[in-house]
Amino acid sequence: MIKIDKTIALLIGGRLVQTLLAVVTLRLMTSLLSQQEVGNQYLIYSILLWFSLVLINPVGMFVNRHLHEWKQNQQLYFFIKQLNTYFAIIAVLSLPVVFVIRNYFQVGLFLPNLEILGFIVCYIYFSTWFQTLVSVFNLFDHQKTFVVLNAISVGSGLVFAALGTVLFEPSAIVWMAGLLLGQLGALLLALYIFQLKFPRKAYNLIPEKSDLFSKATLKFCYPIAITTLFMWFMNQGYRLIIEKNLGTEVLASIGVGLGVAASLAAVVESVSTQYFYPQYYAALPGSSLAQRSEAWELLWKKTFAVFVPCSFLMVSVSYLVIRVLTAAKFHDVAVLVWYGAFIELFRQLSNIAYLVSHAEKKTHHTIIPYMIGAGFVAAGLALLIYKNMLNLTLILVTLVCAGFLTYVYNLIVVKKLINNRFDFSVVVIAVVVSVPLLIPIPFLTVQDSWPVLFGAGALSGLWCLGGTYFLLKRTF
Repeated sequence: MIKIDKTIALLIGGRLVQTLLAVVTLRLMTSLLSQQEVGNQYLIYSILLWFSLVLINPVGMFVNRHLHEWKQNQQLYFFIKQLNTYFAIIAVLSLPVVFVIRNYFQVGLFLPNLEILGFIVCYIYFSTWFQTLVSVFNLFDHQKTFVVLNAISVGSGLVFAALGTVLFEPSAIVWMAGLLLGQLGALLLALYIFQLKFPRKAYNLIPEKSDLFSKATLKFCYPIAITTLFMWFMNQGYRLIIEKNLGTEVLASIGVGLGVAASLAAVVESVSTQYFYPQYYAALPGSSLAQRSEAWELLWKKTFAVFVPCSFLMVSVSYLVIRVLTAAKFHDVAVLVWYGAFIELFRQLSNIAYLVSHAEKKTHHTIIPYMIGAGFVAAGLALLIYKNMLNLTLILVTLVCAGFLTYVYNLIVVKKLINNRFDFSVVVIAVVVSVPLLIPIPFLTVQDSWPVLFGAGALSGLWCLGGTYFLLKRTF
């Protein structure tokens, strides 16, 4: 058994606090904003995530890879200045991109040009810096600072967002501006703490040459950028098509239903990876191909034993979760949580397969699986639009199938890179153990009494815990 040290306990506790705040955020957002404004919020967020995932995340991964080296060489502030230049460039580049999207592709017309352009520039620059700085604290083993700053950001942002919608206007842009204001306040505090922990005088050396704006950086980043572009389209980009063809109210339903599933899956994934990833990464240095293959297969079995039962549990408790987390006008999205549970399952399992390409330092192998998944979504939606058959159910079926295809091709990459032999009895047994969790669904509705929903949820939770324990015991 893995011993839970104080650091892991702190991270898990911090994650639970963030989850609680996320629950409050969703409940307040669906209560204070109309369904149309909720859809507008998800649309703006999808646009922001394009810049974050495609243009900023690859550089962020490069920074994470070299951060300790820059600290050791006392060059932190030099590279912070370079990062500041890069973030500012991306923020400015967002202006023409968003302008074209809004005015020529008719996406986001609910906001004036100046308003949406100004907000997105500010969000990209300040939110990116906040996320970067808190990650730096985490990587330098200042986990308490990491947890506290995240909690302050979300908590204060929630207060500002709620006050803004009540005192000014219940709109998506006011709500998101409040959340950004919380991040800005936490960013100022983070900058102050950073200068205390890492004084400028001690970390202000200038290197002979910069490795941030270089061919080496480009070589490292471009496969990740291409991969995350396809990931973005599968998880967020398709929503621009939905808004244009079906409107923001349908987008709101998709955003809330799939968002609830994503939030629940994120908790499971975060806690699971904090348990299982350290053993996998510890087995990599100096290992042979056979040893790396064995280490990944063990990780695959362990995470499969957790992710599959928890996905079925999400379906089982969907009525209860939607009743607790959302306002009454969104109670009909419980069915969307069912699809979201399996979309998230294939995403989680793909993430485990994705690790192999990074471990083998062959990141270009990550492109094809996600290109296939994104291509399937694009082709599927185009066909549905052409046949005039675009509706919620078929959109969700398309997303589930795309996630499954992506996972299958990720497994093909794993087989190619480490010649792994899959024990598919793990799959069969996990599904057999998890299927009974679906039994309550035909007998429940979202309008059932609280005792009935909580009772069914408690029984499902106990079954899930027992099933997970049984599956993990087989693995160890």
